[in-house]
Amino acid sequence: GEGRGVVKPTALAACPPFAYPTLERALGADLELIPVTTMADAVRVLERNGDLSVVICGVYFDESRMHDLLRCVRSRFSKVPFVCVRVLDAELPRVARDAIEIAARTLGAAAFIDFPNLVAQRGERDAEEELRRAVLAQAKGMRTEEPTVARQN
Repeated sequence: GEGRGVVKPTALAACPPFAYPTLERALGADLELIPVTTMADAVRVLERNGDLSVVICGVYFDESRMHDLLRCVRSRFSKVPFVCVRVLDAELPRVARDAIEIAARTLGAAAFIDFPNLVAQRGERDAEEELRRAVLAQAKGMRTEEPTVARQN
């Protein structure tokens, strides 16, 4: 790419190993992805990388601990936007999928992206573009937004 010398925003990619290639394909050109597969590793990366731009978390992260990670990020690393992604087309009943999305948004996720659904509607390339746009919007948003609330120490 032309991105010489440009520092890519860093993103935590919390997902099962089999979901990672999809994220890498859609996002790898624009984001420095740090893949983690367990809750413990995710927290370790968050603690060490104060400049993370965004957390991208797959629905099936660490035996379905997406909501746990989301809670942790919102309470301990609240400046980092959290994007939930359903990466794989596992047989998931509509009602279960909706429940996951509602819970994610209630817990403070910035976005919920249903990638298989996008693929079904628009095809692989457009779906990847949409995923890229949605995640980058969150990653970039963090850079410019002034915190509205004074930090409580």
